[in-house]
Amino acid sequence: ARDAGAFLVLFWHAKENLAQRKSALPRAQAREPFLVLFWHAKENLAPHNCALTPRHRREIPHKRGTITMQNIDLICVGKLNAKYFAEGVAEYQKRLAAFASFRIVELPEEKIEEKNASDAVVKKALDKEGRAILGSVRRGAAIVALCIEGKQISSEELAQFLADRANSGAGDVAFVIGSSHGLSDEVKRAAALRFSMGRITMPHQLARLVLTEQIYRACTINAGMKYHK
Repeated sequence: ARDAGAFLVLFWHAKENLAQRKSALPRAQAREPFLVLFWHAKENLAPHNCALTPRHRREIPHKRGTITMQNIDLICVGKLNAKYFAEGVAEYQKRLAAFASFRIVELPEEKIEEKNASDAVVKKALDKEGRAILGSVRRGAAIVALCIEGKQISSEELAQFLADRANSGAGDVAFVIGSSHGLSDEVKRAAALRFSMGRITMPHQLARLVLTEQIYRACTINAGMKYHK
């Protein structure tokens, strides 16, 4: 728009100058005043082009149709049984399709029959779940483990993490939610990021819904949308 405005101004000046010099123009040019005006405006615009500042454009690293979309996985131990949680997760999963290749991987939770199971029994169950989790992670993907001892981060920080991964060339990310007993030490050690949703305690099914919404929120932040306020 600015280039067009500058061209019109210069075209007008060329027209005024041409009117004063019309008698000196060759006859062929006099019969084609529009072409002459166009040539004068074009010549005068050339040195000014470098001074026009282009409009700022926000780059979206993984927009469909430009480059390969980022793979984001949510690996969960245990099923999502409550209908209202399932519907909420499905809604954000549908929305995420515009920003990333998002999938949810459900793994079975190891049953512990004893009510007051020993630490050794719990560790054995967690280790088995941990092997299944790590076996489900895409090769080269960064693991993000949800654990109570993890770092509390903002939505903007999560968005920056996803953007950094996308721009690094190794964009795949795997979020992990463990079972009611937690996550194995092996999974935590393999994680590129360990973060906590806070000091509150929430059901794992609710945690899945909250995390899915936060992933969607992070993607909208990176896309410059108005969803995040």
